[in-house]
Amino acid sequence: MFFVASIGIAVFLEFLLLTKKNKSAADRILTLWMFVIIVHQFLLFVFITEDVLRFPFLLGLEHPLPLVQGVFLYLYVSFLTNQLPEHKSLLVLHFVPAVLMYLYLIPFLALPAEAKIGVYKNYGAGYELFMLVKSYAISFSGIFYVTWSALLLRRHRRAIRDQFSDLEKVNLQWLRILTYGMGGIWILVIFFRDQALILAGVVIFVFLIGFFGIRQAEIFTTTPL
Repeated sequence: MFFVASIGIAVFLEFLLLTKKNKSAADRILTLWMFVIIVHQFLLFVFITEDVLRFPFLLGLEHPLPLVQGVFLYLYVSFLTNQLPEHKSLLVLHFVPAVLMYLYLIPFLALPAEAKIGVYKNYGAGYELFMLVKSYAISFSGIFYVTWSALLLRRHRRAIRDQFSDLEKVNLQWLRILTYGMGGIWILVIFFRDQALILAGVVIFVFLIGFFGIRQAEIFTTTPL
């Protein structure tokens, strides 16, 4: 029930972001990120409940998604705090690992439904090396991007210490929630590796986004300075 409610909150937040006027670049990143969170939550939910066996075409689609969550956090923090690299076009390179993983999974995604279900029921039999590499890649990605985002946030806080506007206070509090909340999820991913526990962490994260995001209406109703 809580999982369904979490997806509902994420969809509601996505609606607010889509209907927000005069969206900044940071708003557009958050809008796309929220959509990815909705898809990721749904895939985790059907995986945990094993409803995915009724829709085997969904099997495998969830694997690369953790690699982009940290990227979106970093991009959002960078744009909102105006700490962008000199060559913005290179930012797309952060999505290369996820794209490469999807390309690798094409043969698996093209398998007949029975074959895909067989791999699932046998805990990834035949894809052991892929699962190992994926595990290390996800752990590294989470640590790297959460740490990078936290450092950017710390630098930004120091830079505006003497000129703290109300909106900047809102943005800083909001970014701390996102960064530390994401860090909590990666702790679950790295040290516990329990899908149900990870999904519960994601649910709590989305509830926090919903509570603080709606409470701080500037995030969803006005364009940040």
